Amino acid sequence: MTWSIPIGLLVIGFAIFVVLVGLYVCFKIIGVIVGGIFSFTFGLIAVVCLLIRDLLLAAIRMVVAAGQVVFAVGSVVLGRWSAAHTHMQAANRSVQGSFRRIANLPTRSVMRLSSATRAQRGSKVLSDPFTHWRVIDELPSGGSGARLLVAEPLAGNPHKVDKAVLKVFDLQAGSQLPQMIRESRALEGARRVGMVLEHGLDENRFWYAMPFIPGHHLGKAVTSLHASGNGLDGQSVERILSWLNDLLKTLETYHGAGLWHKDVKPENIIVNDRGAHLIDIGLVTPLHSAMTLTTHGTEYFRDPELVRQALRGSKVVDVDGARFDVYSVGAVLYAMMEDTFPAHGSLSRFMRPCPVAVQCIIRRAMADYNRRYTSAAQMRRDVQYMLGATDAMSVKPADLPSMHGEEPTDDKTVPLRAEGSGRRHTSAAPRSFWDFCTDVVQERRRQSDGRSVLKAQIKARRHASREARKQTRVALVAGLSAVALVMMLVELNSSPQPSPISAVETLAATTPLLDTAPIGEGKALVVNEVGGDLMAGERLASQLTSLGWDPVRDAESEARFRRSLPVAGTAAADFDERVRAAMVSLQLDAVAFVQSDQANPDKTWVLLMTADDRQRLQLSDQQ
Repeated sequence: MTWSIPIGLLVIGFAIFVVLVGLYVCFKIIGVIVGGIFSFTFGLIAVVCLLIRDLLLAAIRMVVAAGQVVFAVGSVVLGRWSAAHTHMQAANRSVQGSFRRIANLPTRSVMRLSSATRAQRGSKVLSDPFTHWRVIDELPSGGSGARLLVAEPLAGNPHKVDKAVLKVFDLQAGSQLPQMIRESRALEGARRVGMVLEHGLDENRFWYAMPFIPGHHLGKAVTSLHASGNGLDGQSVERILSWLNDLLKTLETYHGAGLWHKDVKPENIIVNDRGAHLIDIGLVTPLHSAMTLTTHGTEYFRDPELVRQALRGSKVVDVDGARFDVYSVGAVLYAMMEDTFPAHGSLSRFMRPCPVAVQCIIRRAMADYNRRYTSAAQMRRDVQYMLGATDAMSVKPADLPSMHGEEPTDDKTVPLRAEGSGRRHTSAAPRSFWDFCTDVVQERRRQSDGRSVLKAQIKARRHASREARKQTRVALVAGLSAVALVMMLVELNSSPQPSPISAVETLAATTPLLDTAPIGEGKALVVNEVGGDLMAGERLASQLTSLGWDPVRDAESEARFRRSLPVAGTAAADFDERVRAAMVSLQLDAVAFVQSDQANPDKTWVLLMTADDRQRLQLSDQQ
């Protein structure tokens, strides 16, 4: 009888939710059918159906928001403050989305009907022939909403190309006018660097032709280089640096013509036998434009300083867009060396073997705005030096030309590898020994400052994590005590029978103790290596949960993790390295091995490994 009322309310709420979803699906089907068949004659009926559908969807969002609030209250009772915060944010988003949908009901429905009508008429418009071009294929469209058509030249075409890519924007096919205006602004600058062959414009359609570059985008080529899983060899590193050299050379052409590409990323780089080619001119902007800076670009390859300057309302002419392109090139080089995006910007860690000098190039390209390479030419100078080295792994950061203050020169004046010599030597201007020592000391000081800032951030995060866990424990004890007290009072009032064992007592009887509370938080995979005690892993998972961790007891994840371990186990020399590599691939924050003591079988040990630490703790069932 105690829980009958809440269970009944939940059943009624679920039934209402199912009914609302069924009505929403029915009205959506009716709206689509009526809108498609009677789009002109009975358009008003379709609009009414769409309005009713939006109202039902708004009601469903409100029900979902109420459910999120219930989950948030439950999380507060259990002391899960972070989970409660997440549920409340989800409820807030659901409520706001419901209000926005109700406020935009008339315009939303009419716009959907108009878009459907435009889409039906747009296919005929795009099938019209283009001047001097015959469409033979279509490529996947990008984020601009335009169609990418592959065409070959017709007789009388003045352009000496085998194929071209036509980027087509059509208002009647759903293209947006602001995107068309932005693309047209980049047109003149792209013609100066040879990226645009011709263009056309009428009252409904805007298109332009670009040279077709066969090959694969850079992300696919890099994935094939890392397919072996044993790291990059010298030949692969040289190929990556060669691609980077081509990319920097193209950016030199852009910057020399007064243009800022603004969207350098692996998907916009085509790789083939002739090298790497930068494509997509959709965001090309003049470096001296008086327009307000925008945050257009791709996450993880876009400079955070660009976002900060845009939020301040800075103009394009007030910043150096070439340095923003340099940051993106550094992020692309990181992605090529690590086969993943730089999730933490310039502080992203290197998990795969990488030459120290290449790491220095990446760090400097992605450094703060005033401390990075001043131009693509300066960065390319260092890359060319690495390409001329016999062994890239042996090159030191102090050997790079930018560390000696050398200015970039033209390709004709760059010293090539001499015949019979093992590496390329650069002829720097004569400098005093004191200046050289000063540069080395300053560079080491900058690196030391960066490490100090990183250590301070890690220390502050650990302190905040400890405080959060402390508050969580206090709230958990208080919440469980309150629940136990309420249950005891209810049982005493409803029945003269003695109260059963409470949840707190059951937890206290089954929860093991670790001799030291492991510091940290996040997902922790529990691996049970005690053959005679199958429940040791469950006991450890319970203990980790009480300490704020999120244990993972998934058989598939454990099997994938075990395949990455060496045959020799913990005695292997590369055990720690392979465990941390498997943690990265499975997106884990820690791994806890439950092991028995060979000398004393009654003792059970826990080997807890995180990204930067390992602890050996004793697991005990005694209270």
